[in-house]
Amino acid sequence: MLLRLVALAIVLQVVVGDSALDKWFNSKKDYIKNVDPGNLTLAVGISYVCGVYNRRSHILTSRVFEKYSWTDPRLAWNPKDYSGLTRISVPADVVWSPDTKLFNAFSNSEEVDYTEAMILSNGTVIWVPRVTYTTLCDDEHHGRHHTHHCHLQLGSWTRNAQDMPLTLFEGGFDTHLYFKECPYVVSHYTARIKSRKYDCCPVPFLFLEVDLDIERRHHHDDDEEEEEEQTEKKKRWEKYTSKKPCFWPHC
Repeated sequence: MLLRLVALAIVLQVVVGDSALDKWFNSKKDYIKNVDPGNLTLAVGISYVCGVYNRRSHILTSRVFEKYSWTDPRLAWNPKDYSGLTRISVPADVVWSPDTKLFNAFSNSEEVDYTEAMILSNGTVIWVPRVTYTTLCDDEHHGRHHTHHCHLQLGSWTRNAQDMPLTLFEGGFDTHLYFKECPYVVSHYTARIKSRKYDCCPVPFLFLEVDLDIERRHHHDDDEEEEEEQTEKKKRWEKYTSKKPCFWPHC
């Protein structure tokens, strides 16, 4: 539904012509994107696209759409003054956007694709960037059945619970766009807004926490892969135990 709205915004821009858009942009020339809108509440969510797990490193690489919605009154307009224009899409880097980060990212930074943001005439901004995460997960083994427990913690880097309250965007998490070709499936998940208190600051910080379990799709190569892994472990152990004992100080 959200992606359809974005596509509709682009179509509407073509219908009304460039003159209405030019007029809107000219009316916002004093807009300062580095200043937040004030009285800000951010709706945040994650749409999971694909997850690939490395069993040796325990690293989960996730491809997702982050979903955000907020209201910036400075961007609002009266459609009657702009040829009936009710929605527009603009590059996300020309408007204020939240400084959210994945708190438990394994790498120093996430790979973010700065897609366009959709703006409604009442000042509502909807932004859905594509992002790649890397996180560490826990393993649980039941015979040949492997479940990997993973966590995603997404929140503002500088704004606390008073500066920017958080709400769930469309439940906070979904798998509607999950690739059928992805080698892993999401078997269970929960999403909620949580808070964390730091010694530095009197007001806690809020973040979206998603707990998800992923499992590998059964494939005819899985048994061979498992067997090769066990054989490699056995070879390493035999190599280690075959060494002659060495006693100090000769080692």
